[in-house]
Amino acid sequence: MSSRTASSPPTGSRLTSRYLHTSLPPPAPFEPTWVRDEVSHLDTALVPVLPLALDGLRRRFKGVPLLFRFPPRSFYGWHIDRLRRCALNYEVQPAGQVLFGVPGPKGSFTDLEVLDYQGRLVLLDTSRWHAVSNPTALPRVVFSLGFNEVSFKEVAASLNTGEEGT
Repeated sequence: MSSRTASSPPTGSRLTSRYLHTSLPPPAPFEPTWVRDEVSHLDTALVPVLPLALDGLRRRFKGVPLLFRFPPRSFYGWHIDRLRRCALNYEVQPAGQVLFGVPGPKGSFTDLEVLDYQGRLVLLDTSRWHAVSNPTALPRVVFSLGFNEVSFKEVAASLNTGEEGT
């Protein structure tokens, strides 16, 4: 596992080349209207209201806030997001896990890293290989503020310097 040291992460945060724990507040609970995404085949819902710091990030970097619902006992295979370069995620209903890895021979993956959200918003580098595993009997529900136009490094730098709302 490699780590970046361009600037120190906020207190209580963990920065790696694949994700960054943050201390930003999660979105408030609401009753979602679920729609099946025909590309990912996951249920998605728009998020109507964001806390001020998250809304500042959304406006500054043109983020798209969504909920994703992964079925129980499922595996969303190894992939790199087609449009999103990074995403700020929060487990609304924790179940399962996100894995990062490096493609190896014959479809294998090495250098595996399991992401532990630790009850916080986490910035993910979705331009790297990752997968989602949910071996539980519960659906996995994740808030995701996705960024199509900016890199993981750019958003992480903004979070590290406290410029998320500017």
